[in-house]
Amino acid sequence: MILALLWYSTWVRYTNMQENSQPTIGIEALKNLALTLLEEHDGVITVPLRDLKEAMDVGRLGSQVRQQIEDSLLEAGVGIYPSPMPDSENAFVRLYRRGTKVALLIQNVNKLNATGDIYFRQFEKGDIANPEREAIQQIRHVLDDLK
Repeated sequence: MILALLWYSTWVRYTNMQENSQPTIGIEALKNLALTLLEEHDGVITVPLRDLKEAMDVGRLGSQVRQQIEDSLLEAGVGIYPSPMPDSENAFVRLYRRGTKVALLIQNVNKLNATGDIYFRQFEKGDIANPEREAIQQIRHVLDDLK
């Protein structure tokens, strides 16, 4: 309930901001909405896909529109989960600021591989700077042992 109220208050502020300035439509409106939401919610928020569709002012949420939404958000430095997006506008998606610790967590949570495991070990230890670097170091150690 609190999340719904926070989301609604953000949307009202965003809508009022748009009414008081130059009208923004399409891709720019989508980017502005996403960046505003992330700024107000510490870099991560879950939203109904319908709201992203409405920000773009499109009628149907077809595969091309979903891809355009995803590409536009990535261009603005915003990650989206799940990717690819669901095809129902009633589904929810998580927006997050790319390049952050939260982004690394979201990106690695569904990776069923050694890099994902290394990330979670680092996360547990509080050191999540660069899981790929640790993976490379472990591979080098294995290769050195084989010599």
